[in-house]
Amino acid sequence: MIFFLIGLVIGFAGDVNMGRTLGKKLLADSTLYPFMHLDSIMHTVDLNVINLEGIISEQNGITQIGWQRFTAPPISVKTLKKGNVKVVSVANNHAIDFGGESLMECFKILKDNGIEWIGGGETYEDAFIPVFIKKGDVSVGIVGVTSVSNYMFRREDSVMLARADTSMIKKILNIMDTVDYRVIFYHGDYEYSLTPSKNKVNFARWCIDNGFDLFIGHHPHVPQSIEIYRGKFIFYSLGNFVFKQKRRHTDQGIYLKVYFKKDRIIPYIIPVKADFFPSLYPDESLFIKTLRDISGGIKFIKTEEGYRIEGY
Repeated sequence: MIFFLIGLVIGFAGDVNMGRTLGKKLLADSTLYPFMHLDSIMHTVDLNVINLEGIISEQNGITQIGWQRFTAPPISVKTLKKGNVKVVSVANNHAIDFGGESLMECFKILKDNGIEWIGGGETYEDAFIPVFIKKGDVSVGIVGVTSVSNYMFRREDSVMLARADTSMIKKILNIMDTVDYRVIFYHGDYEYSLTPSKNKVNFARWCIDNGFDLFIGHHPHVPQSIEIYRGKFIFYSLGNFVFKQKRRHTDQGIYLKVYFKKDRIIPYIIPVKADFFPSLYPDESLFIKTLRDISGGIKFIKTEEGYRIEGY
């Protein structure tokens, strides 16, 4: 469990890929800092939670095989530490690109650097173990799951990831019943779609119906709609964060700054331009208009903290 003294503010971001081309850049220059443009924002919160899209492992200079398999070099963990990232999710379709041994190596690298993880473990049961965070009189539990996978190179490796398994999730909710707020960090759905699928909507609402207070998604590589369901927030996809792609909207990401108070959750949206070195989105009005349109006309109010949903 991570403890803080007073208040609790957590930053959430989507897909962070420090393999592929960025991995080569980091190997060539270990001083590079992908969060450099957002460093001040990422330190206004107690800690950050990201989806580690491509685990961290030593592959002797290899950061990619083909277009579908990639990993980040060990030097990249410096970026996470410097960026105030204290929790990563490995529940995604690239976690076992280099096998279970590399995933276990990733766990060791994270642990040695004081970073916790969700969504993966040596066994299927371990993969569902939540991270608990407490500050003052407010506590939060976070669990990570995935519904998508790449090629299963070895079947025994596939059980190291937490799936969108409702029976297991119900068991974890029982473990999390002592905290004030329960968050699910979910990887899945169709890539590049601004609209969440019916299956994803049903699953997100099931999560809220069964006890989660906040649903945060990623994997589509673009932001998806926001829903307020039974008074709880569903962010269907935060989009990319440290990720460079050429498709439309893949340069748009949401940095979600969430205040967990004793009586309520207050999320603030900060529009981000996703890239190897993400920065604030240059045209906030266009970003927010797109987000409003795909979210059924939800209105946003600009504040010093970011964009707040009207009425919350």
